[in-house]
Amino acid sequence: MRWIKAQSLLLLFVLLGCRIEVHDASYDNPFDLDANKEKGIIPPALIFSPSRVKATVGGSATMDIFALEVSGVGGVHAQVNYDATKLSVTSVTAGSFFSSTQSPIFIYEDNNGTLDVYVSYLGPEITVSGTGDIAVVVFNVKASGEAVIRYTSESELLGSNDVPIKLNGLGQGVVDAK
Repeated sequence: MRWIKAQSLLLLFVLLGCRIEVHDASYDNPFDLDANKEKGIIPPALIFSPSRVKATVGGSATMDIFALEVSGVGGVHAQVNYDATKLSVTSVTAGSFFSSTQSPIFIYEDNNGTLDVYVSYLGPEITVSGTGDIAVVVFNVKASGEAVIRYTSESELLGSNDVPIKLNGLGQGVVDAK
């Protein structure tokens, strides 16, 4: 019995003597609602994933345009500004968020620094809800440094019958080129 008490006391001293380190690590998770709230991004929102991409000059950087916790969306216009001195758009492809039995209309237009992406269903009966990728954008990296990618206030979500859905947040992304 004394042996058990001695071990218990020893264990208590060891535990009390241990120093527990708590790390305040910052993780780059664009879907973290609490971290987004601290940045003023509250759903429904448009975000980039990943929100930060490391790349090399002459290489490519891929970012997905995401809808974050949306409800009853029948169409979207995502207008993205990017630094045309550091980046150029190589390709834009449809994401999987608007997939259903009816294929949506997917159109994009790149105007050397402003990218407009339009996705919409024909008719009011089909909508999507949740979080998902709207489009995949591949940039060509032309120069070193950080290039910020932002949604503009022209971006919008539309419900059935083209009724606007208020966006509460617009995220931003960064391409960090070396």
